[in-house]
Amino acid sequence: MKVTGSRGFDPLKLYSQTAGKANRADRQGEARPDQVSISNEGKVMHRAMQALSSIPDLREEKVQSVRQQVKAGTYEVSGKEIVRKVFSRAMRRGDLGGIRNTTDEDD
Repeated sequence: MKVTGSRGFDPLKLYSQTAGKANRADRQGEARPDQVSISNEGKVMHRAMQALSSIPDLREEKVQSVRQQVKAGTYEVSGKEIVRKVFSRAMRRGDLGGIRNTTDEDD
């Protein structure tokens, strides 16, 4: 699974920069710039996105295990299982003509 970030937008950095400008404006008697306030929920979401971005896209240990099984000739999967997985994922994505199933019962 790949999770994309906020495309370079760092709300905490923006908040810090804006707060610094407001403090300088107060000291210099200038008009205050617009203010941005980030909720605690927004800050938590930002930290969660940072944590998710550090998780690798592939589960390397699982890939290595399957590679070893394939090399040894012991990797087996039934055609029925492949069809079931492909069909259930197509259902979830809505690839079957508008039919959509959001449950993960079969995975």
